[in-house]
Amino acid sequence: MGPVWLIDELSKYGLGFYGTFIAYSQVIIGYFLVTTRYKLLGSIMMLPLLANILMVTISLHWQGTPLVICFFLILDGILLWQYRDFFRPLIDEGKGDTELNLRPIRTWIGHLVWMAGLALQILSISVSYFNWPLSLGISLAGLVISLMSFLVDKKLRMRM
Repeated sequence: MGPVWLIDELSKYGLGFYGTFIAYSQVIIGYFLVTTRYKLLGSIMMLPLLANILMVTISLHWQGTPLVICFFLILDGILLWQYRDFFRPLIDEGKGDTELNLRPIRTWIGHLVWMAGLALQILSISVSYFNWPLSLGISLAGLVISLMSFLVDKKLRMRM
């Protein structure tokens, strides 16, 4: 099952645009998780995305897919559990007494480098309709650029 097939299937019910939204959301949220720069944000965003996909697959009576989605929900829960210290201030409305496990400082330049990689990922989707090998190259270049954002942060932290 791929995004194009999903869009075609949902178009039968007047939900083609919704299928497109789900497909792009999968790419962006997946990119958050794969590059690990925004894995907490990605894992939070993954919950409603998976819930939507689960409801669509159950509603359309797809066999096996709801089980796969439930497995992904379990994996996302494990990832969120690793960041449980960040949720306590939200639950206590900022008055929590627990200390956060601090992560390395991220810089604005590092964020911009990462976003350039994300832009290449989005570009590769459009290119994939015309030239599959080129789109894979663009996607790989985007991954490399995004992963370089950690090096940019490290260099800038050393200058501080």
